[in-house]
Amino acid sequence: MTTHITVSNSILDGSPVTLGQGNVVVVSAGDGLDWKYIQDELEKASSRLADNTMEYVVTKDAIDYVKKKDKEGFKNIIKKYSMWFCSDVFKGIVSGGIVEIIKALLI
Repeated sequence: MTTHITVSNSILDGSPVTLGQGNVVVVSAGDGLDWKYIQDELEKASSRLADNTMEYVVTKDAIDYVKKKDKEGFKNIIKKYSMWFCSDVFKGIVSGGIVEIIKALLI
C-alpha cells in the first residue's frame, strides 16, 4: 500500500515526520510542547529505568518541570543533563518523539 501526502503552506525542514508505517504525528499549539505526551512518555521511561541510574534521576527531575508546564525549567534540565538524556540507555527506552523534542530543546 502506498500513501501520498500533499503538504502546502508548511515547512517540514527539521520535522520529526519520517517515512514509515504506523507513525504518529503530534501537533501542538501554544508553546510548542505537548505536555501530556511528554509527561506520559517520561513516566513510562522512568518506570523502565533502574532507580539507581542517573537516567532515572534526571528523568524524574524533568517530569517535575513537565508537570508544571515550565518550558524554561524543562529546557534547562535537558541542557544541564544532556549527557544522560542523550545516552544510549535513555534513547533505547523512550519514543522517537521524545528524542526529537530533546534534540530540539538542545539547539
